[in-house]
Amino acid sequence: MEGNREGPGGPLVSLVTLSDGSIQRTMSEMTHRVDAEPERLLTPQEVAERWALSEDTLRRWRSEGCGPNYVRLGGRIRYRLAEVMRYEASMTNV
Repeated sequence: MEGNREGPGGPLVSLVTLSDGSIQRTMSEMTHRVDAEPERLLTPQEVAERWALSEDTLRRWRSEGCGPNYVRLGGRIRYRLAEVMRYEASMTNV
């Protein structure tokens, strides 16, 4: 049995049945090509959609000093794709 839970950037969670019958959950790299666009900047809306969170949650995380690193450009918040993916990898406990 294999299955994927789709997100805005592609599969978020993959389920794979192992030879012993157990199911293993793995997180993908969201199918974004980091090597092609490592410095791509995402808006808070894009990050919120990617993680199925509200923009308010991201705003709260910024005020609490948690969540992925971000940059402020001309008064606007942006997240580097590479930082978002690094944060995702740090939160994966498979």
